[in-house]
Amino acid sequence: MSSTLALDLIWRRLSRPFNLEHAVPALTGFPASDVAHLVALHLAVSAEAEVLLDATPTLLRTLSSSTTTEPSRGRGDIRGPVMWAETLTARANTFGADDVFVCATPRRDHDISENRVLVAALVAVARAERALTSPAVRYFDETRRERIERNAATAKGFLRHKDLSSVRRATVGSRELHKVSSGRRARHYSSAIALLRRRVEPLRGSELHTLCDARTIAQHHALVLVMASLQRRGLVVPQFRASSGELVAGRLRYRNWRTPTSSGNHGILLDQVLIDAPDTASAGARNEALADLERRAGGRVYCLVSSMEEAELAVDLALAATRSEGTSALV
Repeated sequence: MSSTLALDLIWRRLSRPFNLEHAVPALTGFPASDVAHLVALHLAVSAEAEVLLDATPTLLRTLSSSTTTEPSRGRGDIRGPVMWAETLTARANTFGADDVFVCATPRRDHDISENRVLVAALVAVARAERALTSPAVRYFDETRRERIERNAATAKGFLRHKDLSSVRRATVGSRELHKVSSGRRARHYSSAIALLRRRVEPLRGSELHTLCDARTIAQHHALVLVMASLQRRGLVVPQFRASSGELVAGRLRYRNWRTPTSSGNHGILLDQVLIDAPDTASAGARNEALADLERRAGGRVYCLVSSMEEAELAVDLALAATRSEGTSALV
């Protein structure tokens, strides 16, 4: 099983919806404080962002609009329905000039749902510019960093367009997004809709692979093997939820080695059996991992897992060690 596949399988088994600032650190050990920057960077270089930026010039030439009115004061000319209350007030303030009129002048209004969706999508891409100075940028190669910078600058340029200047930069909720996606101009704004939908879950399991070192990858592989062994025996493995720095699925828990407990513990806990994996297949790495696991187990049953056979053994040990349905934290 490839390292990318193991991570993606675990990511797919996370119970939705979930908080990225809890789930990403629990799975990869990545600092929670940098998750927002990581999201902004990935979103700016996503396929959805590329499609949006390619489509925006056409969108700007054919923006949806509504017609509204605004008070317009003039002398001697009438440019729309006369607003008599305002007109009389204006005449009183100009010593009774009877050629002053305040009219309800029609104008095009671009501050509508479709354009708010477009602006929100462009803002999401432009936001990556600030994230380029964060520690999260080190996980992107030079080519992707240049693309992120270019895409963010392009989005900022589009946001300066005169017809978007009056559009509110407010958060677009699910109700407004649904209204636009089911409206008559949904196809026209489809690129903006797609980016905002991607924003709901901006990261993919395969995209988190760059955050993982060899030890994390080995732990993910062991976790998937243990899950497979449980399922082969007909035992249900619920979806994972992120809780207190761990991924929890019923009797199964996982804590990344970069975010250990206060006592320094980490790895996979199945009932009362502590499980870990060697970084590499070498005998030296295996012996070192086994010694470290024995120390962390503190007298509990433990097992090193790097193959399906070892995963079967770990599950056998867990079933033999406890008959209760309770679980314990990695203390």
